[in-house]
Formats: sequence, C-alpha cells, structure tokens
Amino acid sequence: MTDYAGPLQGAIVALAAGDRGTAKAALDPIAGQIWTDRFKMRSSAQPASTTPLERAAKRSFSIARSANTFTRDHFCCVYCEKRVVARAVAVLLHDAFPEAIPYNQRYKHGSMHPLFWTNVAEADHLVPGAGGGSWLELSNHVTACSHCNAVKSDAPAEKWRIGPSAHAWDGLVSHYRAAWDHAGRPREKYHGSWIRALERAAAARVSNVASSWTPVSAHHSDQLPPMPEQSE
Repeated sequence: MTDYAGPLQGAIVALAAGDRGTAKAALDPIAGQIWTDRFKMRSSAQPASTTPLERAAKRSFSIARSANTFTRDHFCCVYCEKRVVARAVAVLLHDAFPEAIPYNQRYKHGSMHPLFWTNVAEADHLVPGAGGGSWLELSNHVTACSHCNAVKSDAPAEKWRIGPSAHAWDGLVSHYRAAWDHAGRPREKYHGSWIRALERAAAARVSNVASSWTPVSAHHSDQLPPMPEQSE
C-alpha cells in the first residue's frame, strides 16, 4: 500500500513557507488519485455493544483526546507503523489544492484521495469494548491509520504496540498553523480547533512519555505509557 507521508510533508512544509508553487509540485506525482479499493473488515465473535457506555465511548474521541493520543504515539499507526497526520492536516491540503487532493466529508467510495485511508490518523481502542477492553480509559486509546482502523473493526489487536517512530515525525503539527495561514485560513472553526488542540498536546507531552516506550502486548494495555491530561 502506497505511503503518502513524503508528498504530504513536502506540500505542507512548502505551504507553511508561503510557496504554493512548490507545495503543488510536491503533490503533482499523486494528484487526482482516487481510492477505489474495498476491504473486508475483521470482527470479533462477540456482538457489538449497544449500551449507553458504548454510545459514550463514541463521543470519547474528542479533538483534544485524539490530539493527545496522536501526539503520544508520535503520529505513527500502531498496527502498520506508517507515519500519519491528523485528518485536518490532509483536509487543509484539499482546501488549498482541491483537484489534487479529492475529499468527501462522508468518505463516499470513489471520491477520496487514497491518503485519507493510508496516512490519516484515527483514534482507536486497542482492546475493543466488545472484547473486554475499556471504552473510556485513555490507556486503551491508540493511533491507527484509517485503513487499519477500518479493517480491524472490533477485532482484538494481534500485534505488539510499537515504540516511537524512527523518524523525527510530529504529524506536521509544527507547520500546520503557518500552512493554514498561507492557505487563506479556510474552515476557520474546524482548522482552528484542531490547531489549538494539536499545539496544546505537543506542549503537554513530557520527556518521560517520549522516552519510556517498551513493547506492550495488546492484552496488557494497562502497561501503556501515561497520557498527558488536558481539559477539553
């Protein structure tokens, strides 16, 4: 599966510097691509919960919680190890270059650039509630690319948790605000909320979180490094 982290980085960094020409050129090799694949979701044998707790869990991934999760995990999918960005960063590229980076808010099949599946981050429950994991505990929240999260569905995690990315990768958060400014500040409420949350999460991350990674079995998620707390 193609990894679009390189073109994403080239475009956002150039846009942050005010160089739209170079940003567009970085996207030219991948411009206009459409995701047409379909995949079979894995599922656990247990039925999905329909309890109020599950409904609360679906609300638990607020922007702030997602930003903290992504930052703690160094914007790296814990299942396939791809470098990822918050969806808002990819949406910004669509806002600046809509023909190059097609996007549909409802993720309509046949209308999206593949990078929204391969390199966009989603917060996931490492051990699903249907499998006995906590829906709400921060230690059970991990970063996944959209593709891995969709394929995994509510199946139990089968891989070990990875450590920090070998790359100096911050999900392009350090360039997001400037890129948004130079793109003309589209979707002010949407991007503003994500910029604030991601910058706060980056500022809140303490050195012992970044340096205390050890492989942890999906069946021992209580051993995960602590999540920096922040108000929502």
